[in-house]
Amino acid sequence: MASPTTVTCNAIVPELLNPHNYKHWSSRVRTYLVSKDLWDVVKGKHPTPDAEAENKAWMKKNAEALHAINISCGTEMFSLICEIDTAMEAWEVLEKEFKLPPRSEIEETERHDERDTTIDAAGQARDQAGENNANNFDRYKPFFDYVNHGDWDNAKECLLGLGSDADNALRATDPYYQSTALLVAALNGNVHIVKELVQLMTPEDLEIKSHIGATPLGALARQCKVERDAIEMAKYMVEKNDRLVWIPVTFSGKIPVVEACVWSKWELGRYLYSVTPTEALMPQNGPHGACLLCECFGRLKMLDIAWNLLQCCPTLAIGESMLTLARTRSAFLSGTRLTRWQKWIYNCTLLLLHFLSLQTI
Repeated sequence: MASPTTVTCNAIVPELLNPHNYKHWSSRVRTYLVSKDLWDVVKGKHPTPDAEAENKAWMKKNAEALHAINISCGTEMFSLICEIDTAMEAWEVLEKEFKLPPRSEIEETERHDERDTTIDAAGQARDQAGENNANNFDRYKPFFDYVNHGDWDNAKECLLGLGSDADNALRATDPYYQSTALLVAALNGNVHIVKELVQLMTPEDLEIKSHIGATPLGALARQCKVERDAIEMAKYMVEKNDRLVWIPVTFSGKIPVVEACVWSKWELGRYLYSVTPTEALMPQNGPHGACLLCECFGRLKMLDIAWNLLQCCPTLAIGESMLTLARTRSAFLSGTRLTRWQKWIYNCTLLLLHFLSLQTI
């Protein structure tokens, strides 16, 4: 398995960020950033495009704030933001990862996901039977280790050695990492192992959730390394169980297609939209359709899909998604401020047109 999150301290926080301490961690880091006059960078204050001195100062403050956030994260949490280059986006990613949605949104999601209750109940029954008990997990550990290291040949041998208990190994959850072998393989990007595991598992096995309430498909939408590989793995899962696209991540309340867009996995999001029934995005089935539109409009991505969704359900145009579009000035040419070189080209063009008009008189 991947190395555990390092629990240690630095000059900013007494304990690095891990899946269980976000509330206290964020309070301490925010206080530190405020004390160093860096919080305005995190909250999105940007320099004007043509102010070189201001831009240089902003870049320095952004680097300092981002460095403070990075070194305050454990190994596992840092992997969520390691490719991000602004403190604001890094903070928002961690905030989305650990902050629960409003209670009203959770209740709305729960009303439309009764089937999850059945799956969770089945999981509890298996726990009571002892298959996920830490003491009983030892016999599955070699299998998990081989899966984690991408060694399918030896992993398969372990399964054969388990005999009739192999099915339990496929359903088992590592007591430390709270992940099934399928989820481990998916997040490691081992496409061939995911394909083999999916073939061996039942459709219901693919609905087993992690510690944050994510199915393997939901986890892919949040944390995939290479989108091309993620799409291939998602296809194997959806072909085996098309109900997966309906099941939200419990922690965020979002179904996979929305989750992928929230985490900027746009190509994966495009594929998931193609296999998600339009019904799942209708207002009567929760906020998923509106959330998808907000992500598309707010970040000017997949606008063709947003348009397609609005064509299917015009009522989604009434509400927060339209406010998001209206507030996005860069979506409209008239609302976009010209940079210095753009102004120069514009002025030169006007002078040239004026000169040509004089020549024709």
